[in-house]
Amino acid sequence: MSDRLKDLATFNEEYEKLSDSRRNEFARLVNKLLRDTYVVRKKGEDASDYFALLSNRPLFESFFSFMDFAFEVDRDKEIVYVKSTAGRNRVRLGKFDTALVLVLRKLFIKKAREASSNDKIIVTLKDVIAEMKTALGVPGRISHYREALRKLKRHKIVDCPSEVSEESSLEIYPSIALLVPQEDFEGIEQRLSTLAKSTGKEDDTDEETD
Repeated sequence: MSDRLKDLATFNEEYEKLSDSRRNEFARLVNKLLRDTYVVRKKGEDASDYFALLSNRPLFESFFSFMDFAFEVDRDKEIVYVKSTAGRNRVRLGKFDTALVLVLRKLFIKKAREASSNDKIIVTLKDVIAEMKTALGVPGRISHYREALRKLKRHKIVDCPSEVSEESSLEIYPSIALLVPQEDFEGIEQRLSTLAKSTGKEDDTDEETD
């Protein structure tokens, strides 16, 4: 039996065990993961969904595997997410967006070292703009931040107001580490330096958020 057929058989077996209400919940959670990519336990509205996904892991693993997605659980960061195994659903980020993600990761590491494991990681947009100016030589327009942060908020990388200002607070979620695995400032600085040197070149680069 092929792996795909095994996945389908496992899914059917697990799905048959569900009540009608649990089947409705399954459909909602599948749609949520495909739409948002991440379910983050520390995001209040995601907490119950996080545990529901863990309690039905074989069901979701088999379903997503059949669909050419990996169903991933990071227990240390308390995140469940899906990732395409067929190169689909890649989000194409420009240089500004990519630099912003790197800066957010840098600030996350810095703040995490100062905080306890249960603390939220909060920065202001003013902090971010200062780091972006250092990294790229220009701070960027506030409209650029609004657009980029809306995208990151949709994928549960950050939480922030819809209309941010320099004084706005941003919460950075642990999911930032899945986009930027580097744990050291040096590696992040090297990537930012490469971006800064690429001014005037093609402004798009692939960053997976799926």
